[in-house]
Amino acid sequence: MRRFLLIAALLAIVFGAATVLRAVRHPGQSLDTSGYALDFRVIYCGAESARLGRDPYVVEPLRACEHRIRRESGEPDWAVSPLLLPSYAIAAFVPLTWLPYGTAKIVWLELLLLGVVVAAAALGSILQKPSLAVFLALLPTVGILNFVSGEPVSLAIGALCLAAYLVQREHYGWAGFVAALALVEPHVALPAIVALFLLVPATRWPLVFSLLAIGLFGLGTFGLARNVEYFALALPVQARAELPASDQYSLAHVLYLFGAAPAVALVLGWLSYVVTMLAGVLLARRLAPQMERPGLYVLLPVATAMLGGPYVHIGQLAAALPAALLLAPFSWFARLAVGLLVVRWDEPMPSQILPVLFAALGTAVVAFEREQVRERVAWLVFAPLLTLASLILLPKSPPDLTHVTSGAPLPPIRDDDPASLAWGWRVRLTPDWANSSLRRKLEDGPSWAALALLFFVRAPRTNRFRVGWR
Repeated sequence: MRRFLLIAALLAIVFGAATVLRAVRHPGQSLDTSGYALDFRVIYCGAESARLGRDPYVVEPLRACEHRIRRESGEPDWAVSPLLLPSYAIAAFVPLTWLPYGTAKIVWLELLLLGVVVAAAALGSILQKPSLAVFLALLPTVGILNFVSGEPVSLAIGALCLAAYLVQREHYGWAGFVAALALVEPHVALPAIVALFLLVPATRWPLVFSLLAIGLFGLGTFGLARNVEYFALALPVQARAELPASDQYSLAHVLYLFGAAPAVALVLGWLSYVVTMLAGVLLARRLAPQMERPGLYVLLPVATAMLGGPYVHIGQLAAALPAALLLAPFSWFARLAVGLLVVRWDEPMPSQILPVLFAALGTAVVAFEREQVRERVAWLVFAPLLTLASLILLPKSPPDLTHVTSGAPLPPIRDDDPASLAWGWRVRLTPDWANSSLRRKLEDGPSWAALALLFFVRAPRTNRFRVGWR
């Protein structure tokens, strides 16, 4: 773990030095990062609005800032991408707005990479496997996918994996504090918070103090009214806006497609989130002692809670991968789940070949002991072939049509409306974004199957892979 972190730190220093040198030699010319962190403009503009004392959850000035930085392909003049982070997270990112956008984006990408590195190092230490192998397994989804989207999921996953490592080492106070930091993605981190509070009593007071500090920070920076606005208005409007979105993986989305009323679909989605979260807590309570992997108290409820729910995107599904990796040495169900979770199933096959091969290599090292040469070789040979064959056979939807339907009426969007209201109009008026065909849903099947497989993991009667708490 230390060697891996040292190498990662040296690479970060070299990259940072190269960035500074380029800025000195070519002032005013930032690196071309246009294909990465696509959603960072939303985070930057929301944080800028907060710094200026404006409301980051409404259309203006969020829209003006986003259009000033970069217009998306086919984005109409009235459109805006909403920021769905809680007040404390937005306030924490305000320092990024002190930098020019191009420089801030490079810093953001380095932070996302740091999240993946921390996750790989923490999981490698728990598994007693090379951190580089874990990094390869995490690279396609926790890494590349979230580098492209630019959402803070990698930061949350890194914090959760570090909390799992601290629980494994019995540093419970620090574990509670670090787990609370993952609340930058609230519905990803909440299952871990609940599980630690219920199953690891030594983390309760650290969790309470950390949550209280985070809450006071949010109230102190945004005030009571904006915090109430986030929970009472911004979140419900966004959940409803995303119901027809074709890139949703939530139960609420599926129910809506089958004709359920929006309110009913969302209520059942929230109920399923609670049920799968509590099922993960019970499963972790049983498996963690039997496998001597207390890190599962943190990571397994997070994984199970990604099945169903009211609002789940592909980037957030990556939060299930760390738990699957911890379970992989014990169960073929978990190995298959890893094999399915490392692939972006809705992407064309050519873009998946190298990430899948690297992930298969890393998973083989993580999931099998050195003595299991035959099984490891079989995984290295058959896992990539099976995955690539599936990518060929699965029907692919045509490329997203990101332009709003021509001739569509101008939506009645006001400057003080919730930004999610404008987003809902754009989803409904954009071809493919609201076109969840059977072909498109078939592409989601492997990811749902991977999450379901984790519920079938059982501890082996004879534990051949016993790993101590230290």
